[in-house]
Amino acid sequence: MALIPCKECGKEISDKAITCPNCGIPIPKVKYTSEQLKGLPPVFCRKCRSPVKWEQNYCQTCGTYFPCHENNKFIFFILLTGVIGALLILIFD
Repeated sequence: MALIPCKECGKEISDKAITCPNCGIPIPKVKYTSEQLKGLPPVFCRKCRSPVKWEQNYCQTCGTYFPCHENNKFIFFILLTGVIGALLILIFD
């Protein structure tokens, strides 16, 4: 078990923790390499509309936290699969 700093309050917490025991912020478990993140479309903050990097869970401009930011990738791939499927149906129909 390793100790990592909480991104919200800065206290050291277990890397196995689901939430920070001090501030209660969820601790994301999904880690992506920069190679996996290349080529993905930009994400924008829902509050100030500034671009947010895929590997960040908060907006650097306004500080808005994205607890489900990792789910954006999953939703993107679901939508992309649907679009590709619809195009294949149109092409081969």
